Amino acid sequence: MTKSSKLASEILSATGIACLSLSTLAGHPGHCKISIGGIGDLKATGERVWFRSERDARRVLDACLSRCFAATRTATGLTIKLPYEQVVGLVDLVGFTLGIMRISDRTVAMTFDSISSRAEAAIKGAARAGTMKRIKAALAQRERDELYAAN
Repeated sequence: MTKSSKLASEILSATGIACLSLSTLAGHPGHCKISIGGIGDLKATGERVWFRSERDARRVLDACLSRCFAATRTATGLTIKLPYEQVVGLVDLVGFTLGIMRISDRTVAMTFDSISSRAEAAIKGAARAGTMKRIKAALAQRERDELYAAN
């Protein structure tokens, strides 16, 4: 992961964006698991349903548990004894009925890429202007000052 990608991850994490990761349960066709994740799940396999906050994602997860008799709570989320497509539809329907706006996976990926490319351009520009050397020198001096102050 490049510096700009790490910076983009931190920026998106600070917004509080959260997702419900949906995937089939290994060895159990017709069973799915749902777990709450963050921006670190951007490249994960399976379907991701994004929400503006972890609170919204948790509300949808709890409503799925209360509305689906085939759902059981696990330590990491839910296990649902339904085919994958039905679980995706259930999450969409529950979010809609609760009035919680879903953010598309494509929108999150485009935002991440946009932030990452802007950060990369800013880092390159700062390196060309010599700003990075001054920042690194100032940080090194601060670390030396803190080290001497501690002794």
